[in-house]
Amino acid sequence: MPRKPLIPPINSRTRVVRTNVSVLSIYDIETGAEKVISSHTMSRETVGVENPFKQYEEEFIFKSYTVEQMAARCNISESAFKHHFYEHYHTTPYQWLRMQRLSLAAQTLVEEDLSIKQISNKYQFSKESHFIKCFKQQFGLTPKNFRKEYRK
Repeated sequence: MPRKPLIPPINSRTRVVRTNVSVLSIYDIETGAEKVISSHTMSRETVGVENPFKQYEEEFIFKSYTVEQMAARCNISESAFKHHFYEHYHTTPYQWLRMQRLSLAAQTLVEEDLSIKQISNKYQFSKESHFIKCFKQQFGLTPKNFRKEYRK
């Protein structure tokens, strides 16, 4: 049985489904098919080990923190932060942040009418050109073409 969409329809045929911050997929209402556009494991499920970063994830994504500031926010040293972050997310803080921001940007492109520049600013990309380059590298399409493709 198809998963119930979590977000209102883009149009009468498709919906964007966000299962968590890092998985973005398109759900076709007529066929029941779901196409995963982006997927990245947010954290490993470790029995008995609490993720000390979980409570700060959203804050880190939407604010422009350095790794040093993120470590200070978690009350641990920068080297300990990097070590524990990698243990939980299997990637560096910078790569994780970029993936989360790109996934949210992809969702925003499909759901909202913001300009590419507004979206790049919203998700902490310093230059629109850098955002476009990273986006194309991650999704294989420029933000403009991604919007055209998935807003149909």
